[in-house]
Amino acid sequence: MSGFEKLFTANRILHALAGAFTIGEAFKNILRILEENPRVLGACVLSYNRHRAVFEIHEGLSHKVEPKVLLELISANLKKMSLAPGAFVEPELRILADPKDRSGGYFYYPLFLNSELTGLFVLRLNFADDEAHGLDANLIEAIATPISIFFEREKLFRETKNQKTGFEFLHTLSNSINKTLDIESILKISVRTICKKFRDLVPVFVVSRGDVRLIMTGSQRFVDIRSNFEQVLDDIRNNLNENIDNFTVKIDVPQVKARTLNRIPAINLKSALWLSLNYNNNICGYLGIFSTGESLQKLDLTAIRFLTLASNQIISAIENARLYNEVERLASIDGMTGVYNYRYFYSHLVRESQRSRRYKTDLSVIMIDIDHFKSFNDTYGHQAGDDVLREVGKILSDEARKIDIVARYGGEEFILVLPDTSVEGALELAERIRYSVESNDFAVTVKGNRMNLKVSISLGVSSMSMCPGGVDPLIKAADEALYHAKHSGRNQVCYNDKNSLKQFRRQ
Repeated sequence: MSGFEKLFTANRILHALAGAFTIGEAFKNILRILEENPRVLGACVLSYNRHRAVFEIHEGLSHKVEPKVLLELISANLKKMSLAPGAFVEPELRILADPKDRSGGYFYYPLFLNSELTGLFVLRLNFADDEAHGLDANLIEAIATPISIFFEREKLFRETKNQKTGFEFLHTLSNSINKTLDIESILKISVRTICKKFRDLVPVFVVSRGDVRLIMTGSQRFVDIRSNFEQVLDDIRNNLNENIDNFTVKIDVPQVKARTLNRIPAINLKSALWLSLNYNNNICGYLGIFSTGESLQKLDLTAIRFLTLASNQIISAIENARLYNEVERLASIDGMTGVYNYRYFYSHLVRESQRSRRYKTDLSVIMIDIDHFKSFNDTYGHQAGDDVLREVGKILSDEARKIDIVARYGGEEFILVLPDTSVEGALELAERIRYSVESNDFAVTVKGNRMNLKVSISLGVSSMSMCPGGVDPLIKAADEALYHAKHSGRNQVCYNDKNSLKQFRRQ
């Protein structure tokens, strides 16, 4: 190629680059011109990932070059390649020969910006004979220099765009999780928000804070989480040294039609990224990141930074919710017995009665009074009476279900709210409680000495099915049944059957 031809070609290339706005457009414009030369078999632009110290080929920046072959060739010859800025003071052709391809080889020119390697410009040239290849280093340098500028400009644009979308992601996440004080909801929202932003990732939250022991995972895509999640749990046990036997596991995934089950991708268990959830310099859990393919390996540093910021927001929201719920719990707990107080009981009963009417389910109440409690206090002292109150509260909590509410109604009286329970079921539970208290040895302190005493209780039962009309009539019916039990012998269970007071006798 004569000097005039090189000058003309260089001018055409610069003119083509001037009309390009992206590296993709620049590559296409250059390619049109280079393909006029029969020696040019293909071209490629590779970016250099500084954090992973590897070269990558992006879509649209390769033409008639086999990416896998080229990357393997570079990897095998990387130590021999001169990729320092000082090595290219004088332009010269750098050939990367492919021993498997006798018809051609690769010419490479590093792309530098501010003395930092940003990529490689590669031409696949025909070296079938000893003739000049028709392209010299000066011409290629003239092409590579503006490409390097395009490369950096696009990189800055991409980083700015990633920063913008990252902050939008954090803003959306923060707004969503701060609207609820339920920890499980916070984690479910967090999983869905992360999956929406990073669609190829599968987040796994492990939260251990206070009474909260929860593992939450999910995906918006059809990902096979359930079949191999036990291996993720093993990863938590082995790599995080977390005993998860008492954890609750929640998996939030979309419903999948049976015929598509064999096409659902599984989690790639070969690699995982675990970020610690820190609050006040304490590790309160972990955010694990898995993927279905190689997406995790391609995660850049900017994405990891935003995931780290997101994890800090999430654990802060969880801690705020936990503290609020703890304050609410303490405000709802009777300090003497550890069961709920009257305020919580009444508000809960109102909600349950509304639910009972809406879904046409039954609702029962058991009211309990300790027999001769005033005389007990007068005889053994109030400290012994307090011991009895605490022990009765414990027996009630042990006998009740998790969905039942045990509360101190006032003085020596307790009350139980039993959702989805008929009068027959409530009577059985009341009799079981009565027997447990009667057969229990109450260890009390009397004038500094410990002694065991016997105590009995009377119980009144009412049910929405037998006394409809709302919360207050339900409580009144149970109170009347309790009054009947106390004035007809004590240490027994009575119930209100449509304004008729009856004593319960187990068959």
